[in-house]
Amino acid sequence: MSVSRTIINADDFGISPEVSRDIARCFQAGSISSTTIMANLPHFEHACGLARKNGFSDRIGVHLNLTHGQPLSATMKDLCGETGQLSMPERRFWASPELSRAVYAEVSAQLCRVREAGIVPTHIDSHEHIINGFPYTRAALRAAREAGVRRVRLTRNAFFSGSPLKRLFKWSYNQYLRVAGMRTTRYFTDVKPYFLHVGAGGKPLPGTLELMCHPGARIGNPEVGFPSETELLLSEGFGEFLKGLHLVSYSEV
Repeated sequence: MSVSRTIINADDFGISPEVSRDIARCFQAGSISSTTIMANLPHFEHACGLARKNGFSDRIGVHLNLTHGQPLSATMKDLCGETGQLSMPERRFWASPELSRAVYAEVSAQLCRVREAGIVPTHIDSHEHIINGFPYTRAALRAAREAGVRRVRLTRNAFFSGSPLKRLFKWSYNQYLRVAGMRTTRYFTDVKPYFLHVGAGGKPLPGTLELMCHPGARIGNPEVGFPSETELLLSEGFGEFLKGLHLVSYSEV
């Protein structure tokens, strides 16, 4: 089996101490090569400490968050109302100027907090894929460039089912990222379907690939054979799967 350049990125670093510790375990085992941190959550400093202790501070991107926890920017706080909690709606094609300004301010504040913690972000992606639409992405890319970040996750373009219209949107969105001057992988998908595909003798995808994972999360697909993603990532079978991959971080894209 040919060896392909692969980023295995753990989302949600900092969402809870338990998830952050599982991500650190996966780094120690060599099962992942990258993670993205949530800058606005209470466990952010704990996650930063784990990264420094375990030596992976140089493989951390920012998991931009507009749907969970409290905002960091005053502009976004003004839109959050009495709850004070982030809950921005999806916007695939259009957002008001007020909302776009707030997204830009919040993304900028989250990137700034990561840098102030001594971490140079390798790339950006987003919690619940909330920036995967043109208005939020324009704001996020502007903030990322200003922070010196030039790499971004694609929207899923491998091992997914969808209507022709949805596929067209994904293709258009991914092309937009590249035309905007951002560096991307060639493919992006979840770790579970690709693990099953390769395990069944399927042909590896060519070029650089990102596989998304969520250590600590439960696995609903019985075909995978593990109750949680942590157990999958630390399993003997996953170790065999890794032998067919050349793990890299986003800094190498």
